[in-house]
Amino acid sequence: MTITIKTSSQYTEEKKYIAHVVFCEFLGIDINLVFEDTKKTTIIFPNKHKLVISDVLFQTPADKWLALDSLPKQPLRLWIASSIIDEDVLVEKMIPVIYGELLTGDSWVDQEGSTIHLGLDVFGSIFFMLTRYEEIVRPAQDKHGRFPATASLAFQEGFLDRPIVNEYVEILWALMKRLCPSLKRKKRSFRFLLSHDVDRPYEYAFKNLREISRTMVGDIVFRHSPKAALNRFKTWRQVCRGDDVADPFFTFDWIMDQSEVHGCRSSFYFIPRSYGKKKYESPYDLYHQKICDLMQRIYRRGHEIGYHASYTSFGEPDCVKEEVNLLQKTCERLAIKRDDWGGRQHYLRWQSPTTWQSWEQASLSYDSTLAYAEYAGFRTGSCCEYSTFNILTKQQLKLKERPLIVMEGSIIDDAYMGLGLTEEAFERIKLLFERTKLFNGDFTVVWHNSSLISEKAKNMYVDMLRLNSAH
Repeated sequence: MTITIKTSSQYTEEKKYIAHVVFCEFLGIDINLVFEDTKKTTIIFPNKHKLVISDVLFQTPADKWLALDSLPKQPLRLWIASSIIDEDVLVEKMIPVIYGELLTGDSWVDQEGSTIHLGLDVFGSIFFMLTRYEEIVRPAQDKHGRFPATASLAFQEGFLDRPIVNEYVEILWALMKRLCPSLKRKKRSFRFLLSHDVDRPYEYAFKNLREISRTMVGDIVFRHSPKAALNRFKTWRQVCRGDDVADPFFTFDWIMDQSEVHGCRSSFYFIPRSYGKKKYESPYDLYHQKICDLMQRIYRRGHEIGYHASYTSFGEPDCVKEEVNLLQKTCERLAIKRDDWGGRQHYLRWQSPTTWQSWEQASLSYDSTLAYAEYAGFRTGSCCEYSTFNILTKQQLKLKERPLIVMEGSIIDDAYMGLGLTEEAFERIKLLFERTKLFNGDFTVVWHNSSLISEKAKNMYVDMLRLNSAH
């Protein structure tokens, strides 16, 4: 069944993109998009019933596009959307309206016979979230050049912990179904996507005697523990002699064991190039025999090897391409085969649309960077993978975004949410899991191998995996 969508001829490429994502990717419905002189977007169903939707963002004058004046006005208005949709497919009864206009009688929905009017600008609001529009308009940066959560509309308006894009899609679907009951959508399957950024595969393997001695001095002088210094030296010697398992960061076998027990497939993202002793960079070389052996070990067990872009690669398309090429050639030499390649930026350093374009030019299939380092949640407002868009060149890309929902450090580390290895931290993970599952989305997690040292950390990790087993 094909539906016709009539909309204004402004921002045609942007509208083609968002219509494709909403209807073809999220709902699985064929569309016929028609551009004409209008200030509304009208969906016409085969039975001639109509859904008329307010068009706010895409009525922005050209000279105001990507300018401060085009951002949503705060505070956002709230709508009790549960009045027209089953509460079971909303996170909360009240939903923030990013873009929209009240209809006659101060309502957001109005029906006149076979026509429904919706004041919520579904398409403009979803476009705003998925493309990270605000991050171009107001490019705030932290010390790593990242857009901070606190600068985002979602954080400021209190909806970072809900997949608002998916809620908007459910509102749209409910009204479409009311007008055309025979309409069918594609069924989605929930996915638990478990990944591990291999920033530090070993604590000791790539340290020389001078470096380990310096740390031992710290054990004695600052931490007042000669015993810890002695144990550190003994462990370093074991690892240097080839006993990888003695290294506390070498938790790869344990991770794969747990994944297999709980029905998951782990993805391990490796940094292809070392830039020496530069701060924030990789301490290992991809061609080192220990790393090659580890990659083969992972591959033989049926888990995935992926790309972890270096700190240096941020904003450097040629650097990304060179690193991807190095990773692929190394894997080819090791007889590691992959049909599609994806991964994540180191330190979650991401910029709209530069990073997406860099990954597109490197022929990568998906990126899974989009989360805020300091707060776990739904940076793009979506818990589902979707096609990306270069908002500056007005082009839809082949690259998919697989939004990252939980990074363990965001929740646990003192530098970020600071919840530690506590019940409160686990409840936060569980909340985000349940909200993803509500929409049969992709619960995408990164948990670093170097963060699974203590029994307490391992217990929380296993508890998270049990969420997947239980669902």
